[in-house]
Amino acid sequence: MQMSKLNDWLQLLTSVGVLIGLILVVVEIRQNNELARAEATAGLFTMWESLSQVELQSDINKLFVKSVEQPSELSTSEIMDLSSWLINVISIYQRNVRMYELGLASDPEPGIRGAANYYFAGAFARAWLEENKVWILESTPVIYEAIRSEIDSTPVQTNFEYADRIKSRITSQ
Repeated sequence: MQMSKLNDWLQLLTSVGVLIGLILVVVEIRQNNELARAEATAGLFTMWESLSQVELQSDINKLFVKSVEQPSELSTSEIMDLSSWLINVISIYQRNVRMYELGLASDPEPGIRGAANYYFAGAFARAWLEENKVWILESTPVIYEAIRSEIDSTPVQTNFEYADRIKSRITSQ
């Protein structure tokens, strides 16, 4: 009888120990998920920052404006430079979508839609999007669909309205 009670107590203590261990594992997993989410977000910001550095250290901004205002005047070399830049933009979107699918980021679609009329406002970028439609749709259809639905509801820009709006705000102050 004494041995049976001792076994019962040992089983109870073992069960409590296992329960405490499981709770600690759950806490550890949550901490790791939060850390992974923070690292993924930092990585995404680093990608956007790198793209901004490329823009600052190259003539891509001038080419971008030219692609909106004078798309038919772009040389083959300029088209290739702009294509590389837009591929980088799409790649960042793709990473954001993958992070969202893994539960590491918020829904990227509103951000993609919000930036679509900046990056894909002009005739060149819209033509580029259609030319690259297949691989974008195959890899991440949500990106193509978000961009397309946003730009389909707005006319093609022929001047760089973003800069014009800023200039207008400066002169109205």
